[in-house]
Amino acid sequence: MVPAWSVVQLIVDAAAEELAPAALWQGEPTAVSSFELSDGRVRLVADAAAPERIPGPWEIERLAIDSEEYLDVWRTWAQPVVVADRVLLQPAWLPMGNRPDGWTVVRLDPGRAFGSGSHPSTQLAIELVLTLPIEQPARLVLDLGCGSGVLGIAAVLLGRDAPGAPIERGEAVDVDPAAVLATEV
Repeated sequence: MVPAWSVVQLIVDAAAEELAPAALWQGEPTAVSSFELSDGRVRLVADAAAPERIPGPWEIERLAIDSEEYLDVWRTWAQPVVVADRVLLQPAWLPMGNRPDGWTVVRLDPGRAFGSGSHPSTQLAIELVLTLPIEQPARLVLDLGCGSGVLGIAAVLLGRDAPGAPIERGEAVDVDPAAVLATEV
């Protein structure tokens, strides 16, 4: 179920640039963005779950959005991610560029699930997988709380070609139905 988010904006004088964002955070947003306007004022935008809780003397304007389109706008800025000069996390909807021989490519479409591969924690986890000593054949990779499945898929692909330690299968588990769908695709 999609949360009932509202996107709100607030235009303030530069003097209120620090106080106004603190007020917007009372509306339980996931982020507050700040844009300097040409007239010296600042435009603040937030996706507020509870806009009625935003205090302050400012006039809060609710922006009309298409909630389905809003949830997918991040795709506009998605880019392939290179991890450790060996793994390419490739958004499935972008054209595949050239890549060096021997690289592992993980094509993914997270849909509405967590995990595009762009977060540093994802990249660090893949780097860790690359450094693990493999002493005996690994038969199973388990990705618990898989999100888009990017870590489990990368581990299986990397382990499949590991000398003497082929991965026989991977299991991905998540409570979010969007995660299950993204991982299955």
